[in-house]
Amino acid sequence: MTQSSLHLMVSRCKNCRFLAFLLTFVTFHVTFSARMICTFKHEGLKTLFETGHSRSVAPDLHRRLIRQLDFLNCAKSDLDMNLQSYRFHQLQGTRRGTYGVTVSGNRRLTFTFTDAGAHDIDLEDYH
Repeated sequence: MTQSSLHLMVSRCKNCRFLAFLLTFVTFHVTFSARMICTFKHEGLKTLFETGHSRSVAPDLHRRLIRQLDFLNCAKSDLDMNLQSYRFHQLQGTRRGTYGVTVSGNRRLTFTFTDAGAHDIDLEDYH
């Protein structure tokens, strides 16, 4: 029995809503427990990642940043962030080795990536 078929069976049971929630939580926790984010430069991003909200990050960016940080946390290499909507790119010049993904407008989520994971995660307007 696969994970999705088990989840579907539990979801159909009217009296098992709590069990469905619990199964979803356990699945999420097991899937995303290997942390690949190592360090943050931007304290607001760290707070947003750990708690789900931050006063130092614009509220209209919260949902997208949380989604991008979750992807970054699961990434095994820098190329895992190469999704079309993120516009993944490597910075040039003195910033070579730093990667960026578009958040909104001129704002970018920048990071470096090593075998250990993502480092120096920052929210920048570098244009």
